[in-house]
Amino acid sequence: DIANPAAADGLQVWIDTRNTQNVHRATRFCHTFCFLPGSGQSDPAAGVQLPVARAREDAPLCDPENLLVAADVAKNGYRLEAWIPGDVLHGFDPESQPRLGFHFVVRDFELGLHGLSAGADFPYESDPSLWSVLKLNSE
Repeated sequence: DIANPAAADGLQVWIDTRNTQNVHRATRFCHTFCFLPGSGQSDPAAGVQLPVARAREDAPLCDPENLLVAADVAKNGYRLEAWIPGDVLHGFDPESQPRLGFHFVVRDFELGLHGLSAGADFPYESDPSLWSVLKLNSE
């Protein structure tokens, strides 16, 4: 449900363009995105950026039209693809900052939450020190 995307079935992604592993509150370089599969033509796949919970300072929110989302919905599940352009990530500069903080959660009402690392017992929604690190390769 796009009205409450953080509670809907779908994929949530957290990205920190400065990889601040030593702070426990998000900065203006931290982002939260929700991607929802929708249920068909009247309810298409969608993406939205939300403020990071308890952030010291919010990253600028992007226009949802800039997030590209596609989904194939079937009776037994869905396949979801999402594209986050670099220009919607505040502070994204892979040459000087080749490491990103990264976390994701797949939310499914039947199967529960499935995250990359930290589970529901940890405040991963607001604490970038709990996120994994992605190292970008310039080659």
